[in-house]
Amino acid sequence: YHAINTTTHPVYAISVHSNRSFAMSPVSQKRVTSSLVASSRSTASVKQTLTRNALAISSVVLYCASSCLTTLSNKALITAYQFDFPLWIMFFQHLMTAMIFLLLALFRLYQLPKLKLTAVIAWLPVTLLFLAMIYTSQKSFEYLHVPTYTVFKNTCTFVITIGDHIFYDNTSSPMVWLAEVVMVIGSLVAGAELGANASKGYAWMTANILVTAMYVLYLKQVQKSTSFTRMETVFCNNTIAMPFVGWLLVMQGRTAITELSQFDGYSPTFLLLLFFNCITGFLLNFSCFWTIQQTSPTTYTIMGTFNKIPLTILGVVLFHVTLSNTQITSLLIGMFGTILYAWTRYKEDKLNTPPLLPVFEKKNDE
Repeated sequence: YHAINTTTHPVYAISVHSNRSFAMSPVSQKRVTSSLVASSRSTASVKQTLTRNALAISSVVLYCASSCLTTLSNKALITAYQFDFPLWIMFFQHLMTAMIFLLLALFRLYQLPKLKLTAVIAWLPVTLLFLAMIYTSQKSFEYLHVPTYTVFKNTCTFVITIGDHIFYDNTSSPMVWLAEVVMVIGSLVAGAELGANASKGYAWMTANILVTAMYVLYLKQVQKSTSFTRMETVFCNNTIAMPFVGWLLVMQGRTAITELSQFDGYSPTFLLLLFFNCITGFLLNFSCFWTIQQTSPTTYTIMGTFNKIPLTILGVVLFHVTLSNTQITSLLIGMFGTILYAWTRYKEDKLNTPPLLPVFEKKNDE
């Protein structure tokens, strides 16, 4: 092959074995260059999309796993080991989170952020609602088993949708409302067989639903006013929460110390489960904000709702729960509503998602 010098010739030709040649005009050369640039940008866009999808999948998997494991370990601590001290569980979880941050800072893997007073004040209601959400959830486990807990928890999605419409003027499709009504019906069916003792769990569960809805709705607003990263969010949340939990324990005085001193269930298995619960609590706190950051609040809601199906099954198997016909019916209704809600939200989110590859408009040469 023989190439003509492109710096001196306006027309480019390449000789071939047959001595035939073809020429490329400057307009064609410009078109080829534009196509190569567009192809390079398209390749880079695909790589960025694949990386973003990998991070999104990782955050969702971590959130689902840590959510299930934290819920099941909380239930095991309270019922199997009779460690019915929610404040102490919360304190140990926050203490573990503080130790993790100190270790990361000690080995220079993470620099502790300097929190501004305005950001702390804005985040304070989030932390208080977060503590109330954990406390009411753990109190619910004293009276309700895991399957019933998950069925009642589905009602929270309905309350959040109502609050989202009232405070943020966000509308939902009729299919979303239908799915949420089905989940509420499942909760009502489950509550039909509650006895006098379980009604206390129903009361705690109602409080948990209201507090969780307030937490999610306020979190949407405060995240817009603060520029925290996901690690800074966990650090801020833990830094504010730990003194409050410690203050509540101090207010109990000797009662709090007596709870630990008179507890006779200490064993290597119990300590290992408590340690495991603290680790999963940290991962759950981290993955919640990571999932919202990598995906969207809609995806977070979908996975939080759909995650209750394996949690219900695991709760029945691990804790040997015997379900009545009414409870089985409520679970089936709740699962159907959950699947319908997740599918509807997925289809709506997919319609609003841009295509994977960029679309280039074809322009006619003048």
